[in-house]
Formats: sequence, structure tokens, C-alpha cells
Amino acid sequence: FADLLAQVASLPGEFWVRFHAPHPKDFTADVIRVMAQYPKLCKQINLPAQSGSSKVLRRMNRPYTREQYLKLTDDIKAGIPNVSLSTDIIVGFCGETEDEFMESKTLMEYVGYDMAFIAQYSVRPGTVAARRFEDNVTHAEKKQRFEALTAILEKTFMANQQPRLGKIDRVLVEKYSKDHWLGRNEHQITIEFSAPADAQLVGTFQQIRLDKVEPFRFVGILV
Repeated sequence: FADLLAQVASLPGEFWVRFHAPHPKDFTADVIRVMAQYPKLCKQINLPAQSGSSKVLRRMNRPYTREQYLKLTDDIKAGIPNVSLSTDIIVGFCGETEDEFMESKTLMEYVGYDMAFIAQYSVRPGTVAARRFEDNVTHAEKKQRFEALTAILEKTFMANQQPRLGKIDRVLVEKYSKDHWLGRNEHQITIEFSAPADAQLVGTFQQIRLDKVEPFRFVGILV
């Protein structure tokens, strides 16, 4: 996979390369090295954790521990300057205790994600979990845990992005929506800015000054 990334990133032209949700067990030192080496590879990684508890991960049949996952995030941060991390995580998986949930909270606080796709566990018929485990975490507990992780995510996003205010960011423009343009920077963060509606901007890179940060997006000015 690292060789493939290097070959794609070596192609001529002005573009970015993104890839989504690599399995932690497959994220090797070679991938980290290549991502740091090639500017066309976006410095954003969605690394699914699913849980911060080794016991829950074992019940999920995830072949890594909390400690292994955290070491990997440390290695990524050390090896890829200015990297942005996001994750997928589930609350209320079968049998998840309050202590096990607290391990997910502390994992999110430690890593400091810019985005997380947080799901409340629900039974999927035909899965091993549906056959082997009881869905015994109440809806109220799942909702409370979801809200707790969302609050952590918002806090870490704002802390990570606040220092970038006033700086110029390179943005790939995606569309015009209502009265403004929308694009994303290499960290996959949405950037809103104003420009004439008939401007031919979709698919182009633009320089945007970041003037305001809100939960999970910036508002900026085209420069």
C-alpha cells in the first residue's frame, strides 16, 4: 500500500490524494514514511478506534489493544508533521461498562481528534455480535455516552484549530451553496468563503485566509 501511495503521489499534475479508514493493524511504518514524504498525500488520517477499551475491542474481534492503538497514533504524530487525525468509535457496545466507556473518553482526550464519527451501538441481524452478545446498554446510557464524546471532540477540534486563525490555507473548492462557497483543506475541514456565484471555482485550489473558527469548520476570505 505504501508503494501504491508513492506511485500515485508521484504522478504529474495538481491534485491531492486522500484515503479513508485504514485498519490500524495495516498502518505500517512505511505508510507513515511515505505520507510524510509526498506533499500530494493529504496529512489527514481517519484511523478507526471503535473503542478505547481492550476488553471491548476483544469482544468486537478487533485484533489490537488500546495500548497498540495509542502507540500507533504517537508514531503517526511523530512521523508526519502537522497531521490531522479522525476516528470511528462506538458507544454502548454489548456489555460496555462505565469503566470501559471511560477508557474511550480518555483515549479521545489523549489523541485529540479533529473529527470523529461516533455511533450508538445497535444490533445488526446476522452478525456475530447479535448471536453471541446481549445488547444490554440502555438507550439512555448510549445517548449520554454519545454526548460526552461529542463534547470532547468539539473541545479538541477548537483547541487544535484556534492557532490557525489569521493564516492562509490552501482549499480545494467543492461547491457553491446558497450564498457562499464551500471547500476543504488538506485536513478535510470544511472552509466557507465568499466569492461571486458565477465564479468558476469548483475543482480548483484557492488561498483562503481563516478568519473565524466554529465547531468543525472555518469561515474565511478569498485572497
